[in-house]
Amino acid sequence: MMSQVKSRSYHSEIREARARETRERILEAARQLFTEGGYARTSVAAIAAAAGVSPQTVYNSVGTKGELLLALNDLVDREGKVAEIQREIACACDPRVILALTASLRRRLMEGAGDIVELLMEGAATEPEVAAAWAEGRARSRAGAGRIARRLAELGALGAGMCADTAADTIYALLHHGVWVRLVGECGWSPAAAEAWTAEMLERALLADRGRGAGPAVGRPSSRR
Repeated sequence: MMSQVKSRSYHSEIREARARETRERILEAARQLFTEGGYARTSVAAIAAAAGVSPQTVYNSVGTKGELLLALNDLVDREGKVAEIQREIACACDPRVILALTASLRRRLMEGAGDIVELLMEGAATEPEVAAAWAEGRARSRAGAGRIARRLAELGALGAGMCADTAADTIYALLHHGVWVRLVGECGWSPAAAEAWTAEMLERALLADRGRGAGPAVGRPSSRR
């Protein structure tokens, strides 16, 4: 009897692993086709073909085309290792470590999933389903900024007159993807320089001992490579 239970558990684990693998293939196919051809011009059939599955499998595994788009937010979080970094932030007691982790999170998200962010941002103005996925991504970002701000408040690290809500708004603004795109894409900064700038600007804007012990001000880097 025990061996039968183990066998069922083993086969169940295999099925679950295969289901996860299928879902990942579908999401990666959707990501590629949406970013290359646009959301409106991409069909579920095309996504299914690219993933090597039937259209019905797409519906069963993820859902409609709109649900596929929403699921790309999970891919963004995974590419950026959001859960892992959030756990580190929650355990950290040094405010500067927290803000360095916050800046590194922005870099990871943009380097790992910048294509998805651009897809959602650009399509939100004309496609209601893209707008819904974009709003979901923004809501996650705001919630993350709120958690970071509350952690800083718990540590008594925020500057005089700075409440957690204002700190959250400040973090959200400085981490906006548009800031990263302008620094790295338009101004030619290296990702490392943009990450360092982000961390210092967060310190200067938020911390009670802002700028103290932070080293020289970060302006336009003399070397952006």
